[in-house]
Amino acid sequence: MKNKLIVVVEEDEHIRYLLKLILEDHGYTVISSHELLPELLDSRTPDLFVLDVSLSNPVSEELYQSLKVNSDTANTPILLTSTALDLEEKAAVWKVQAYVSKPFDVAHLVETVDEIFA
Repeated sequence: MKNKLIVVVEEDEHIRYLLKLILEDHGYTVISSHELLPELLDSRTPDLFVLDVSLSNPVSEELYQSLKVNSDTANTPILLTSTALDLEEKAAVWKVQAYVSKPFDVAHLVETVDEIFA
């Protein structure tokens, strides 16, 4: 067990389930939700946030900002996922550790997460 806690915040129920399944299969502990609920952070600070950046949902930027101003999560790495064409630009502006475009390749996703923890 890698003993790393990953919080996945993804609007799409099927993608959320798939991300949880893939990451757990590779030894990570995963909590997933369609939104970041305060109780998700009650037990321990996550080692990584996987955030869906949706064009239809401006909440993702608010969520990102709230993580960065919270002293408990400000230094926690963030992996962005999206179908947006400007994902690379958004990742650079937000200064996140990594991003993965949807639809994602499973091997690339796992490799990216592993590299964050390397």
